Amino acid sequence: MFDARRLDWIDSLRAVAIILVVLGHCIQGCHYYFLFTSPVKMPLFFAISGYLFKEIYDGSNFFKGLFFRLVIPWFFLALFPTILKIPSRGGAYFLDYFIAMLNGDVIWFMPCFIIAQIIHFLLRKTLKKTISLVVAMALCSVVGLMLVRLNLDNYAMFNNALVVQVFYLIGFLFKKQSLFFAKIKTNHIIVGCLMYILLCLLSELIFPGRHIDVHLNSYYNFLLCFVLIYLGTFLLFVIASRIKRNSSYISKMGQHTLVIYIWHGYAIAVLSVVFKKLGIDGNPYSMALVKTLFACVVCCLVSMLLNRYFPLLIGKKSRK
Repeated sequence: MFDARRLDWIDSLRAVAIILVVLGHCIQGCHYYFLFTSPVKMPLFFAISGYLFKEIYDGSNFFKGLFFRLVIPWFFLALFPTILKIPSRGGAYFLDYFIAMLNGDVIWFMPCFIIAQIIHFLLRKTLKKTISLVVAMALCSVVGLMLVRLNLDNYAMFNNALVVQVFYLIGFLFKKQSLFFAKIKTNHIIVGCLMYILLCLLSELIFPGRHIDVHLNSYYNFLLCFVLIYLGTFLLFVIASRIKRNSSYISKMGQHTLVIYIWHGYAIAVLSVVFKKLGIDGNPYSMALVKTLFACVVCCLVSMLLNRYFPLLIGKKSRK
């Protein structure tokens, strides 16, 4: 399910994705930010999983890994702060939150990712030929989009989990064709980046005020959206894999994305209260950058502390 070998450039990609997510939560209302980043920030997480997904045909090992690496951390990180609120808000609040968590109404990425991992495992276990896998992943996404169009229940983000299989495909293809991507020349990468920017601007021209939202399954034009997603994500993979020396701070951040994703809101809320009490009210964009940096650093430190003393709670292996 997971590649045991540590790849610094993959950790750096994770860090880029989580920074884009946190910054997006701090800079709500800036349409152009989402216009250029939404095609890559969430698809990147699923593409990375597609790249790292190990061929495991033993279902018991897969589900055991899924439980300890994802389910336990999800429950702990999501429910621990909520448990602390029970004395003031009551047990009913906790129960409502728990149900909302399972349904994906809060922290939607976690149930979506867990179900997507299961679907992807079943596809990999059942289909051995590359072409069969490619077709199956594409069909899963089509079915997911059809369910969205039919307004059928999306309990536990099941529809999203189907749709994102086409994002897993990015990582799968990049790994399969790594030699091909390694031969792409720098000037071609530059042209690709320019094409991505121009396509984003074109989408704004044709569909003003619209942007991709993986959470809400909002793809204003399927062809254009998926071209942007594939082009942008492949470019990030190619660029990241060619960086000879990754920043140790960035790659370290990429190793703690789960804690950052679930707990960054608390760090931002604390800093916002401090700013309010101190009367600090600067430029919204610079403030968003400060909040993003603060949240990522604080959550990384908390994650490292948990990893030192309670590694199982955040999906890490025990040091014993």
